[in-house]
Amino acid sequence: MAIFEIINPSDPYTMETEDWEAACIATVLLGSGQYALHEVGGERSMPIFIFGGADEWFKEQFGCTFEESLHRVDNPRVGAVLDTVLTCKATERQDFKDAIALIDDPAKREQYREKWHDRRRSSMNDIGERAWSYAKRLQTAV
Repeated sequence: MAIFEIINPSDPYTMETEDWEAACIATVLLGSGQYALHEVGGERSMPIFIFGGADEWFKEQFGCTFEESLHRVDNPRVGAVLDTVLTCKATERQDFKDAIALIDDPAKREQYREKWHDRRRSSMNDIGERAWSYAKRLQTAV
Protein backbone atom coordinates (compact mmCIF):
# COMPACT_ATOMS: atom_id res chain seq x y z
CA MET A 1 0.00 0.00 0.00
CA ALA A 2 1.45 3.38 -0.99
CA ILE A 3 1.59 6.21 1.52
CA PHE A 4 1.11 9.77 0.32
CA GLU A 5 1.89 13.00 2.12
CA ILE A 6 -0.74 15.69 1.72
CA ILE A 7 1.33 18.82 1.31
CA ASN A 8 -0.51 21.65 3.06
CA PRO A 9 0.30 24.68 5.23
CA SER A 10 -1.17 23.07 8.37
CA ASP A 11 -0.32 19.88 10.22
CA PRO A 12 1.32 16.84 8.58
CA TYR A 13 -1.26 14.54 6.99
CA THR A 14 -0.92 11.29 5.11
CA MET A 15 -3.21 8.90 3.25
CA GLU A 16 -2.73 5.30 2.19
CA THR A 17 -3.94 3.74 -1.07
CA GLU A 18 -2.98 2.04 -4.31
CA ASP A 19 -5.66 4.03 -6.16
CA TRP A 20 -3.61 6.95 -7.54
CA GLU A 21 -6.47 8.56 -9.44
CA ALA A 22 -8.82 8.45 -6.44
CA ALA A 23 -6.03 9.85 -4.23
CA CYS A 24 -5.59 12.81 -6.57
CA ILE A 25 -9.33 13.49 -6.75
CA ALA A 26 -9.58 13.21 -2.96
CA THR A 27 -6.74 15.68 -2.44
CA VAL A 28 -8.18 18.23 -4.88
CA LEU A 29 -11.60 17.98 -3.21
CA LEU A 30 -10.12 18.13 0.28
CA GLY A 31 -8.08 21.26 -0.35
CA SER A 32 -10.00 22.87 -3.21
CA GLY A 33 -6.82 22.58 -5.27
CA GLN A 34 -4.63 24.14 -2.58
CA TYR A 35 -2.92 20.92 -1.45
CA ALA A 36 -0.26 18.92 -3.25
CA LEU A 37 0.33 15.19 -2.96
CA HIS A 38 3.61 13.28 -2.81
CA GLU A 39 4.18 9.52 -2.68
CA VAL A 40 6.52 8.61 0.18
CA GLY A 41 9.43 6.62 -1.24
CA GLY A 42 7.92 6.78 -4.72
CA GLU A 43 7.83 8.95 -7.78
CA ARG A 44 4.20 10.03 -8.01
CA SER A 45 3.29 13.56 -7.08
CA MET A 46 0.55 16.05 -7.82
CA PRO A 47 1.10 19.83 -7.69
CA ILE A 48 -1.19 22.42 -6.18
CA PHE A 49 -3.74 24.02 -8.50
CA ILE A 50 -4.26 27.40 -6.85
CA PHE A 51 -3.85 29.16 -10.17
CA GLY A 52 -5.47 26.44 -12.29
CA GLY A 53 -3.88 23.72 -14.36
CA ALA A 54 -5.82 20.79 -12.91
CA ASP A 55 -7.42 19.84 -16.22
CA GLU A 56 -4.11 19.79 -18.07
CA TRP A 57 -2.40 17.79 -15.32
CA PHE A 58 -5.26 15.28 -15.09
CA LYS A 59 -5.19 14.85 -18.89
CA GLU A 60 -1.46 14.03 -18.71
CA GLN A 61 -1.93 11.59 -15.83
CA PHE A 62 -5.29 9.99 -16.53
CA GLY A 63 -6.27 10.97 -20.07
CA CYS A 64 -9.19 13.18 -19.05
CA THR A 65 -9.98 16.47 -17.32
CA PHE A 66 -10.46 16.71 -13.56
CA GLU A 67 -14.24 16.84 -13.95
CA GLU A 68 -14.25 13.84 -16.28
CA SER A 69 -12.07 11.96 -13.80
CA LEU A 70 -14.40 12.97 -10.99
CA HIS A 71 -17.34 11.42 -12.85
CA ARG A 72 -15.40 8.34 -13.96
CA VAL A 73 -14.12 7.35 -10.52
CA ASP A 74 -17.01 6.25 -8.35
CA ASN A 75 -17.69 8.01 -5.06
CA PRO A 76 -16.96 5.04 -2.77
CA ARG A 77 -13.40 4.77 -4.18
CA VAL A 78 -12.71 8.42 -3.35
CA GLY A 79 -14.42 8.02 0.02
CA ALA A 80 -12.27 4.99 0.84
CA VAL A 81 -9.13 7.04 0.22
CA LEU A 82 -10.38 9.96 2.31
CA ASP A 83 -11.14 7.56 5.16
CA THR A 84 -7.40 6.74 5.39
CA VAL A 85 -6.35 10.35 6.04
CA LEU A 86 -4.41 10.65 9.31
CA THR A 87 -2.75 13.48 11.18
CA CYS A 88 0.77 12.13 11.11
CA LYS A 89 3.98 11.82 9.19
CA ALA A 90 4.48 8.71 7.11
CA THR A 91 6.84 7.28 9.73
CA GLU A 92 4.07 7.40 12.36
CA ARG A 93 1.38 5.56 10.36
CA GLN A 94 2.59 2.12 11.40
CA ASP A 95 2.25 3.02 15.09
CA PHE A 96 -1.39 3.91 14.45
CA LYS A 97 -2.01 0.75 12.42
CA ASP A 98 -0.44 -1.45 15.11
CA ALA A 99 -2.61 0.10 17.82
CA ILE A 100 -5.85 0.04 15.84
CA ALA A 101 -5.30 -3.63 14.93
CA LEU A 102 -5.63 -4.50 18.62
CA ILE A 103 -9.10 -2.98 18.87
CA ASP A 104 -12.00 -5.24 17.86
CA ASP A 105 -14.92 -2.88 18.43
CA PRO A 106 -15.52 -0.52 15.43
CA ALA A 107 -16.86 2.23 17.73
CA LYS A 108 -13.73 2.04 19.88
CA ARG A 109 -11.55 2.11 16.75
CA GLU A 110 -13.30 5.34 15.77
CA GLN A 111 -12.74 6.76 19.26
CA TYR A 112 -9.06 5.89 19.11
CA ARG A 113 -8.69 7.54 15.70
CA GLU A 114 -10.36 10.70 17.02
CA LYS A 115 -8.09 10.78 20.10
CA TRP A 116 -5.03 10.21 17.91
CA HIS A 117 -6.17 13.07 15.71
CA ASP A 118 -6.92 15.46 18.58
CA ARG A 119 -3.52 14.86 20.21
CA ARG A 120 -1.62 15.59 16.99
CA ARG A 121 -3.62 18.39 15.39
CA SER A 122 -2.45 21.90 16.17
CA SER A 123 -4.07 23.88 13.36
CA MET A 124 -7.59 25.28 13.26
CA ASN A 125 -7.70 23.90 9.70
CA ASP A 126 -9.03 20.44 10.56
CA ILE A 127 -8.14 18.52 7.40
CA GLY A 128 -8.66 15.13 9.03
CA GLU A 129 -12.19 15.81 10.24
CA ARG A 130 -13.09 17.26 6.84
CA ALA A 131 -11.66 14.18 5.08
CA TRP A 132 -13.63 11.78 7.29
CA SER A 133 -16.83 13.78 6.83
CA TYR A 134 -16.43 13.68 3.04
CA ALA A 135 -15.56 9.98 3.24
CA LYS A 136 -18.81 9.12 5.03
CA ARG A 137 -20.88 11.02 2.49
CA LEU A 138 -19.06 9.61 -0.53
CA GLN A 139 -19.07 6.02 0.68
CA THR A 140 -22.84 6.08 1.08
CA ALA A 141 -23.51 8.01 -2.17
CA VAL A 142 -24.71 6.01 -5.13
